Amino acid sequence: MQAVLAGHSLEGMARPDLIGQIDVIEKTIKARLPVGSIVGYRQLVDELVTSKGFQEPAVVKAIDALCRQERLMWRSQRRMLLRQQ
Repeated sequence: MQAVLAGHSLEGMARPDLIGQIDVIEKTIKARLPVGSIVGYRQLVDELVTSKGFQEPAVVKAIDALCRQERLMWRSQRRMLLRQQ
């Protein structure tokens, strides 16, 4: 548990502050992308990291979570993301 709190994560476990940040990132992505829009994966990650100041691992986890929820869908061999819902 101390390793997780120190910043290391095990598969399926994340720090509470990271979970909160992922939730904020998910909401930011949903607000940024209207339903039906397509954006480059790298473009979206870079935008959220540089202009919004989020940590890249948290952005990647948020995108993965939205894809699992089928709110985002991969296109063009995982280079583009389509906003579904």
